[in-house]
Amino acid sequence: MSPMKTRSTTQRGAEKSAEDDQPRPSRGRKRKSDETEKNDNPRSPERQRPAKKAKIEPADVEDEKPIPINRAPVLELWGASVAHFLHPELSWATCLSIGSSISSITAISKGRSIGTISKSDPEEREKKRKRRTKDEDSDETREIKVMGFPIMLKGENVIFKEKAKPGKEDSLVRRFSGEKNLQKTKTVMQDALKEKWKGREADLEKTAFSLYEQFRPEVAGGQRGWGKKGALFLSKIEQVIKER
Repeated sequence: MSPMKTRSTTQRGAEKSAEDDQPRPSRGRKRKSDETEKNDNPRSPERQRPAKKAKIEPADVEDEKPIPINRAPVLELWGASVAHFLHPELSWATCLSIGSSISSITAISKGRSIGTISKSDPEEREKKRKRRTKDEDSDETREIKVMGFPIMLKGENVIFKEKAKPGKEDSLVRRFSGEKNLQKTKTVMQDALKEKWKGREADLEKTAFSLYEQFRPEVAGGQRGWGKKGALFLSKIEQVIKER
C-alpha cells in the first residue's frame, strides 16, 4: 500500500472520529425546544382559549342595604322603564300597564311550568286567539313589542286577557316597601338606560329581559322560591345595565 493511500485512509478515520465526538441534541432538548416553539406560537390552542366571563356581583355590597322584595314588582318596574325608554310618546301610566302585563305573562308561564297554576284549556285558548285576532284587525288597536313580548294597545290602554289593564304605581310603592325605595330603583334603571343605551334601542329590545335575569333578586328554584323575597341591590342593577 502506498504512503499516499495510507494517509488518505488515516485522514478519513480521523474525520469520522471527530464527527463521532460532536455532541448530539438529546431527546429532552428537542422536547423542550418543541414546547418553547409551541408557547411562542400565538396560534397555539392554549392562547386562543376564551377566558371565563366573571359573574357580576354588586359593588360595595357590604356598604349597601338591599331592598327585600320578590321578583314580580322588579320585573314590572323594569318593563315599565324599558317601555318608557323605547316608546317615550307613551305616558308613564301606560308604561306601568305594560310592565304589569309583562310581569303577569311571565308569572303565568312560570306557574304553569312548576305546577302552581293549571294549564289553560286548548278550546278556550283557541277562542281567545280568535277574539284577539279580531281585535287586532280593529283600527283602534295596535301592537308593539317590549322586551320581546307583544303588547296590544287600544288608545292609551293596554289590553291584557281581553281587558284594559291599568297601571298603578301605588301597588309598586307597597311592594317596594315605600316610595323612597321605588323612586331610587326607578332612577337607577332609567338613568343607566339613558347613559348606555341611547341610540341602541333595537339592541335593548332584544336583551332587556336577559339584563333583568342578571340583576333580579336571588331566590330558590321551583316552587320553593315561588313568590319569595330576595335581596335587590341597586348597585348590581346599575352594573348590569351599564356593562352591556
